[in-house]
Amino acid sequence: FFTEDASHEMQTPLSIIKSKTELLMQNPSLMRDDENATSVQAIARAVSRLSKLNKSLLLITKINNNQYEEKEQIRFDELLKLYLVDLEELFEAKELTVKTDIRPCTLQMNANLAEILLSNLLSNAIRHNRMSGWIELLLDNSRFIITNTGNSGIKGNENLFTRMSFHNKTKDSLGLGLNIVKSICDKNNFTINYTYPDDHIFQIKVTF
Repeated sequence: FFTEDASHEMQTPLSIIKSKTELLMQNPSLMRDDENATSVQAIARAVSRLSKLNKSLLLITKINNNQYEEKEQIRFDELLKLYLVDLEELFEAKELTVKTDIRPCTLQMNANLAEILLSNLLSNAIRHNRMSGWIELLLDNSRFIITNTGNSGIKGNENLFTRMSFHNKTKDSLGLGLNIVKSICDKNNFTINYTYPDDHIFQIKVTF
């Protein structure tokens, strides 16, 4: 439980740093100086990343410590459709073409983890995509496959499920999204793997 305890202990100082940084950013005399403004903004970005990292590590620890044991029947196909509606603006902002083949799918799992699983997989497909790219989704009662275009040269040799893997890291990415997905799959006895059908295409498959 060390990671969980450490994450909780970090929350308070991170909150203090964040609040103090926000106060500094509201100080006109300070922010008028370009050098000061650049430094304060850099601190704000660093604190934001640390806060997200802390939450991700805490989530992984809770999953691995079986703190999401309560399970129920989840209509995964209906949940996916709801998420796609919520993400429409993000798809449009990046001009992504989304093709779907969604069939009935019922899973016995924790409802919160089902949402986190979907959120991380879809966010990953959007974040690491290119402008005017595409995403293809296939879901049935035995598998969920996401195939998407990516930025040039996305293919790599590193293990994307290894903790703190920074595959194609963007400024808003911590490299822990797929690690969280892997933890959820392991706890539910799902099989997850990924392939590169082409140098510019990434595919991830979850088998239930």
